[in-house]
Amino acid sequence: MGDPVKAAKVIADVAEAAEQPMRLQIGADCVARVEEQLSHIRARRLAHRRGLHCLRRGTCLTGAVYVARRRPQ
Repeated sequence: MGDPVKAAKVIADVAEAAEQPMRLQIGADCVARVEEQLSHIRARRLAHRRGLHCLRRGTCLTGAVYVARRRPQ
């Protein structure tokens, strides 16, 4: 368990600051969890962007061919 006195000081300092964060992570374990979640979000976003890029080029991440349907004229 962390140091409650240090946590109280951080909370008091943040409360008195001109701008407060939307969320306050206190402690290494909390920061590590947030960083892990952000890493997962970045990975999903990158995979999504790669997928969209591949679809524009006519291929997808699995190597399958994307077939664009043409509208009848």
